[in-house]
Order: sequence, then C-alpha cells, then structure tokens
Amino acid sequence: MLDTAVCVHCGLCLPSCPTYQETGMESASPRGRVVLLEAIARGEKPSKEGLRQLDECLDCRACEAVCPAHVPVGHRVDDFRRAHRNWISPSKGAKRVSRWLASPMGLRGFHWAVRQSQRPVLARLASRGLPLSLRRLSQGLPPNIPGPMSRITPRRQPSPGESPVGLFLGCVMDAVYAPTNAHTAELLEDTGALLSVPRSQRCCGALGFHSGDEAQAKRLAIANMEAFSEAETVVVNAAGCGAFLKEYESLFEGDLTWRARARDLASRVQDVHEYLSGHPLPPLEARPLKTSVVTIHDACHLAHAQGVRQPLRDLLQRAGYQVVEMMESDRCCGSAGTYNLSHPAMAERLKQRKVADVPAEVRGVATSNPGCMLQIQAGLKEAGRDLRVAHTVDWLWEAYHGSHA
Repeated sequence: MLDTAVCVHCGLCLPSCPTYQETGMESASPRGRVVLLEAIARGEKPSKEGLRQLDECLDCRACEAVCPAHVPVGHRVDDFRRAHRNWISPSKGAKRVSRWLASPMGLRGFHWAVRQSQRPVLARLASRGLPLSLRRLSQGLPPNIPGPMSRITPRRQPSPGESPVGLFLGCVMDAVYAPTNAHTAELLEDTGALLSVPRSQRCCGALGFHSGDEAQAKRLAIANMEAFSEAETVVVNAAGCGAFLKEYESLFEGDLTWRARARDLASRVQDVHEYLSGHPLPPLEARPLKTSVVTIHDACHLAHAQGVRQPLRDLLQRAGYQVVEMMESDRCCGSAGTYNLSHPAMAERLKQRKVADVPAEVRGVATSNPGCMLQIQAGLKEAGRDLRVAHTVDWLWEAYHGSHA
C-alpha cells in the first residue's frame, strides 16, 4: 500500500530534486511523482510521459531527507519499477552490468575489462563500438588499476572471544579501486580493530535490485548475511552499498527468519567515516601535505540515505587538509548506480553542473562512492581541469602513511 497520502504538496522537496532543478517541470519533481504514483494506485494507466518521469528519478533520496512528512518517494518509485517491469524496463547496459557484478567470475571479467581499457591500442579499438556514455565514463578510470583485486590479510588473528570488525569490499569498489579497500583496511587496523575480510562476501545487490531483479538481490543479501554473521561491526566504504545493506530487511517482508537476520546485520553496518571518527588514529607526522586544499562531494546515499556528512569534514581537517565547501555538495552528480548508462542525457547535465561547482582553488575532490568518483573525474577531465578525485579514505591514508600519490 502506498504511504504517499501524507504528502501535503508543500513543495519543500522541489529545490532538492536534481531532475526538477534541471527541467523545472512539476512532473519531474518528487511532488509530481507522488501524484503519478497515486493515480496509478487508483487504477489509472500512466501516459508515456508519466512513465518517463518516474523512470528518470535518480533515487538519490534528497527529497526524503528534507520532507517534513517523511514521504519515502525514492523507495516508492523503486517499488513501482519492480512491480511494473513490463512498463519500465531497465536498459540492456544496466542489466548486463548488474548480472556481471553479481558473480565472482563476472566480477573478475569486469576487472579484466577495465584494466584492458587502459591500454591505448585496445582503448581506441573498444571506443569505436562503445556507446558515448561509456566512452565518457571511461575517462574517469584511475590511471593504474592493479592486477589483483583486494587480497587483504589481517595483521593479527583473533583471540578467544574477540569479535572482529568485518570489511565489506564491494564490487565496483574492489574491481576499480582495490587500493582504497587496502587503505581502508590499514586505517581500521591503525585504530586497533581486529579485521576480518570474509572471502565469501558478494556484491551488495543494489544494482540488480534497482534494475528490477529482486531475486538476485535476495540471493546476494543472504550470502552477505552469512559471510558477516560473526562480525561485531561491518564497515563499508561505498555509500551505495552501505545504504542498501542497511535496507536488506525490506527484501524479506514475508520471511520472518531472514527479515530478523537482515535487521541484525543492519544494526551492525557502519560507514567507514562513522567508524574512523569514533576511534583514535595514530598521531600525524609534522610534515606538509602535497595536496592540502580539497573539497567534498557528499554522495547521495551517504548524505541523504545514511545521514553521514560531518565525519568526512572532521576526519580530513584532523588529517591536516583545508576543506573548501562545494556549492550544493550533496546534489547528485548523475552517476546514481547505472543511471549514467541508462539515462545518459540527464546524467551528462548533472555531471556538468557538478563539475562547475567544484571550487577553483582546490587541488582535489574527496567523496565516498565509486560511481561518483568515476563520474566526477571524467567530468573534470572533459572540462580540462587537472584535479584528482579520490575517496576520503585515500586522502586520509596519504596523510597518515606519508604517501603523496
């Protein structure tokens, strides 16, 4: 049953909605989408334009974060997409990516493909057959993606009765940004945490879920609940993964056993910034940082879905960085999972707007989600701006461990 009836159509959501900001159309706003959803719930058949506006929702949760009535618009649009897959079908590219990343073999294949794309000859050949959206996105890839994905060996083994801190590796994060996972592990152990990195963990399932494949999301959720059953805390460094892990309970509404286990896992999931801000890191060496002035892009599923904003700023400042605030730092960059593949025109507009907001005086951008890192780095390169986009953890690791890469 829709719980949108509490919407009073006050319009406070309008300035927060990226698609409304770009188009100025009421139907492209959260309030307009509520009207569409309620009409469909009454049995009215939506027009093609109505379906397009529901499909163009980024699910960035910005409207939910500001709504005084707590209307879960993003959640309800997701529900609609899953219930009406015959009306709104995800793009072939989005479905292919979600299937690829859902299996260990597929993830290894994805990792191999992105590494090969960095070889100039192969990159030129591949670019001829790739859609423009993929060619643009590939410009945001790190210059050196390591051969192996994360192979993290904890420094010490648990003592009897000692509970470990589990590290969630993710799929795109591990295939493209494995060094970020290694840096996360090192910083966690710097705090004294007993680290556990279960090899049986899988993709969180968010990409499949948002592509309408709920069965795949459930399978992956069960695998992850089993993998982290012994962890006292599960630390996640990808904003989208963390938000989805915390919402696993909604996948198991008719299954009391797995619903309870999902609720238990959610209670133990913690974003890496939350964890590090609550645990002391070793003293910093008295030395200047090569890149000292940074700005922050607040990833949607960290700022809006998880409500984590200030810890990023506190950690960077404690590490010696000067943080210059970005205008509308929590507006979606257009990545939004596979949105930049399925909705390239709107994603491109949002990317350009985000790049324009990056302050002129900064040397780098800190953020907390792999899709955002790819999207913003690609946009900066296209704009001819020689700035580095990296995870907050990478900036912190370089401050505490003396690397200035």
